[in-house]
Amino acid sequence: MLERKMALVWKILFHFTGLLIAVTCQVAEEDRGLVVSLLPDHVSEIVTFPGRVDNFVNSKDTSDDKSGHRFLYFFGRTDVLSMACDPWNHSMYVLDGLSQSLYKMHHFNIWMNDTERNVTLIHKGVSHSATSQIAFDWLSRNIYWTDDYYNWIGVQPVDTEDKTMYKIIMHDGLWSPLALSLDPIKGYLFVAEHGANTVIERADLAGENRKTIITSVSKVPDIVVDTEEERIYWIDIGRNALETAKYDGTDRRLVRRSTNIYIMMSGLTLYKDVVCLTKFQENEVLCLDKRSGSVVWSTTFATQQPWSVEVYDKDLQKRVPHECEKKGCSQFCANTPSGAKCLCKEGQELDRDGKSCKVSHTLYGKRLLVANGTDLCMLDIRVITGHESDARCFLSWKHNITHLAVDANRNKIYFTDDVSRRIQKHDIVLNVTSIIATTSSESGLVYDWVNDDVYWSEADSGKVKVTTTADNVRQEATIFWGLDRPTYLTINPHNSSLYWISNKNGQYSIEGGSFDGMKRWRIAEKATLQSPSGLFYDYSYKKYVCTYLQKSEYHHVP
Repeated sequence: MLERKMALVWKILFHFTGLLIAVTCQVAEEDRGLVVSLLPDHVSEIVTFPGRVDNFVNSKDTSDDKSGHRFLYFFGRTDVLSMACDPWNHSMYVLDGLSQSLYKMHHFNIWMNDTERNVTLIHKGVSHSATSQIAFDWLSRNIYWTDDYYNWIGVQPVDTEDKTMYKIIMHDGLWSPLALSLDPIKGYLFVAEHGANTVIERADLAGENRKTIITSVSKVPDIVVDTEEERIYWIDIGRNALETAKYDGTDRRLVRRSTNIYIMMSGLTLYKDVVCLTKFQENEVLCLDKRSGSVVWSTTFATQQPWSVEVYDKDLQKRVPHECEKKGCSQFCANTPSGAKCLCKEGQELDRDGKSCKVSHTLYGKRLLVANGTDLCMLDIRVITGHESDARCFLSWKHNITHLAVDANRNKIYFTDDVSRRIQKHDIVLNVTSIIATTSSESGLVYDWVNDDVYWSEADSGKVKVTTTADNVRQEATIFWGLDRPTYLTINPHNSSLYWISNKNGQYSIEGGSFDGMKRWRIAEKATLQSPSGLFYDYSYKKYVCTYLQKSEYHHVP
């Protein structure tokens, strides 16, 4: 009798233990789902839809769970414009447009019910653009972002506490980069660039070996990779389309085209055979079969507008052996198709061993230069977008500095002061200053980085002059004379043109001329200018900017 009772107890205990194990595994398996950011009146809310995305999509669930789990992770004015998931570490990364910062959400789960959840800052100084994107490399644990104000792509490790530990990996020839997606296993980065012609480029995760793979696109706010089939998917709001192609750009296909004349799509994500996108203007999240384009699930919000959408699921982030694990980089590492490559933060460069980093100079990698009386100082350029930066002064001069021109590629600065009547060249790496020209006066100074020349204007003599910059060769020439007190000289070396403001008896006009002095023209008539305080050329939009004490005006260059 006792043996029968004990057998029954063990049977019940075994059954209960098995049930407990099954429930535990089920709970762990279900920490997955769809995550959506909403943008209602600058107070972003995050909504999650728990479960395997292909399961709840295919079932066309109409239960109360479809309304999602809601949580206001940020308090105050925020715009969560882009998200990236790290389910292996129960984390989420978000780009907040209003604070112009990247944040990490700790103790994240799909139900958002962990009482220890908190948010920490990982990077500040991203420009406020509604279409900037972030992407996460779960193998080397780096986060990437696009910035269409600075026209660059940046990367930094997510686990560092060093706020200077970031690197700009793509900048040259990059115009308005928006959508961004990664395949860490293959070592690829995909970005949509919106320059004169919109294209989708592929590069490696170090930002090198760039190749245009997709042309004939219009406005691409988001891209997602299918690592299983090695394809990319993108939304094009100019063509009202969802399209796909292989990693090399071949086998391009149309998945779905909207019947509306114009529809605002902003976010895109993928899970197995399903792609989900946000339709911002229609307050809708729409999920489609990735091959047929047919709708398999959708949900709408009464007053809030969905912007970014991501799948939170470990299945999408396969952990595989990779070369960065054994590379031994001193700072951080990127896996590329040709192998692991060590990266160094801005202002540093790789040493000969290819692993350690050395300080190339004490300067900020991307910097804003200011003259404060007799001192030349620099700030991290991200101060423009809210980053806190200490001023680093590198030159104390004996007179007040009046004009600056910069050779960023060679780390040289050209300047004038209010006493010496000379143009000085300062090497900010070697800390050496030399004279390249003498003047009668200076009312403007610019550097031509295409031909390595320096131009300056002299208001008193009515001249514009030029000199070479090489230490062993000095060639100086006057290219314009007889001008009306020319000031605020600016330059566009790509079309060999100079621009300046003329002042004839208190009446101002903007004029231009060619480098060889053979052509001269007037851009803005006297009646349109009232006491201007500066003139700058915008190379991105091919316009000049005329500044006043309390405003700025853009004008097209004819």
